[in-house]
Amino acid sequence: MAAILLLLLCSQAIPWKPVFAFEKRLSTQPGVGNEIGLAWQPHAVQTENPISADRPEFGMVVGNHNPNDDVRLLLPVSVAGLPTDSVLKEDNAEMVLTDAGGKRLYAVDGGPIEIRREGSQSAPIAYDQAVKVPAQIYQDNKDRSVQVETTYSMTLFKLSESYSMAVGGDQGISASGHCESKINVAATAVEVRCMQMGKGPTCATVFLEDPRDGSRNRASTSCNPNYSPYVDRPIPDAVSHFRLVLPFRDPAGQVKYPVDGSKIDGAQIAIRVYEPADHFTRTVISPLVVMKDLAVH
Repeated sequence: MAAILLLLLCSQAIPWKPVFAFEKRLSTQPGVGNEIGLAWQPHAVQTENPISADRPEFGMVVGNHNPNDDVRLLLPVSVAGLPTDSVLKEDNAEMVLTDAGGKRLYAVDGGPIEIRREGSQSAPIAYDQAVKVPAQIYQDNKDRSVQVETTYSMTLFKLSESYSMAVGGDQGISASGHCESKINVAATAVEVRCMQMGKGPTCATVFLEDPRDGSRNRASTSCNPNYSPYVDRPIPDAVSHFRLVLPFRDPAGQVKYPVDGSKIDGAQIAIRVYEPADHFTRTVISPLVVMKDLAVH
């Protein structure tokens, strides 16, 4: 027991690259992600929100901005070639900023990215990769042309199983264990909770849909892959928990939902479970661009 515990604790010190290379060799569908391409592509409108809910510091500016704080840059990237019914997750993003002469200015990890493709959508998906640099680095180089080289470690998840349950329902689902749902006290969202002994699903999307007219709300995603022996928690819980909140009403009236309060009585909760199929790396190199043009003001 002592030896196993020591091994688990030491696993946290294993460098990322050899761990990910080992995972690539264990891919269940090696090569299925070969057609996926990433490219630097400025876009007028962001069509995909890559910000993860558990990393809000990459997604918003709270309160008054302190000039001594880190500066957030947005790097425009597009992804093409995603298979039907898949989720692409960035596990790690290593970014290196250099000047026009190739001098290294700063290296940093980027914020998390999750991109979904459902149905027959085929157009490239644009997103803004968030990255934070120290204020001093930004001030010294904001008027300078820089180049950004990003190495992505990514996992492609393919659809494994689909389920549906009634709002307010309570049922067992083979891939997620015992699931229950209820409308919150404010009557603005449906809370979905699942609990399962042992290892639960590594990635799932959940959304509200009206089977009568086919309308559906934007899906919420939860992807938490476990890369053995590299784990976030050396001693995991014996019970897997899965929880998502599905909004259907905005009290401020600013957001309109296809499945709103008028349809919630006949709505269903769709649960789509994905399993990792392939692990791969991609490198995106930007053209020379003035750093201040990438900053969020």
